[in-house]
Amino acid sequence: TQGQYDAFVSILFNVGHGSPVKDGIVRLRTAYPSTLLRKLNAADYDGARAEFVRWCSPGTSVSAGLLTRRKAEQLLWDGLSATEAIAGVQAIEGT
Repeated sequence: TQGQYDAFVSILFNVGHGSPVKDGIVRLRTAYPSTLLRKLNAADYDGARAEFVRWCSPGTSVSAGLLTRRKAEQLLWDGLSATEAIAGVQAIEGT
C-alpha cells in the first residue's frame, strides 16, 4: 500500500542501506538483508511491521526518540497520514 511504501522509505532513509561496517535495512554487516526486508520480500507484512521497533538503538541517548519515530512509521504502515501517525503516537505516549 502507499502507507507501507511511505513507512519503508522513511525507515530506510533514516537507518540507511547498510555496509560492511554498519547494519542497515537492505544489508547487515554480515552481508545478509535485515529481517525487516526479508519479511517484506516474503509478503509477511505484519511481521515486517513488527520489525520497525527493533531499529531503535537501545541504551543510547536517542533510543526514546527513535522508538517514537518507529511507532509513527508503524502507524503510517497501517495507512494513517503523517499528521495522524504523529498524533496517534502522541496520544499513546501521553505527550
